[in-house]
Amino acid sequence: MTALRCALIILSVFAVSVLSKSMPRLRDRCAVMRCASGSCFNGKCTNNKCPPNMHEEECGTACPARCDLDPAAIMCMAMCVKGCVCDEGFVLDKAGGVCIRPENCPKPEETPEENADKCPAKECKAGEICQDEECIRNPNCPMFKMPAPQPGCEYVDEIDENNCPIPKEHCPA
Repeated sequence: MTALRCALIILSVFAVSVLSKSMPRLRDRCAVMRCASGSCFNGKCTNNKCPPNMHEEECGTACPARCDLDPAAIMCMAMCVKGCVCDEGFVLDKAGGVCIRPENCPKPEETPEENADKCPAKECKAGEICQDEECIRNPNCPMFKMPAPQPGCEYVDEIDENNCPIPKEHCPA
């Protein structure tokens, strides 16, 4: 009898409204409701229209594959999310983006550190990086404004783990 009541209620938006207010126990037993424009999720109608290279899933992943994310570098809650997901063989170009083939993902811009091997003719010194085949100051290294050293002393750069020079005052013994 409950299944018959659910089927009748599904057919009428008015009946769903009445059901929500006057028959909450029966409403809770109706697992699926349908809307004329698509399916009902969390009490709202969806249109089931997904962009190209996507399809709708009742229980899609909360963390879809994306061009701009390394799946090994993120943590994701294993939970269902209803909505449009990329077809097999496609990934999102960015959060909330369109689905494209992974080989069409935009290439990430090279960082100056990754570009360092393109200065083979020049050896950049500590605190410098290679950019456009020129050695330039590494923006990740701190800049120091030092007072004049004590008489007879001088500053000597020590190199930190990031290849940045750190000035230390050196005085003869």
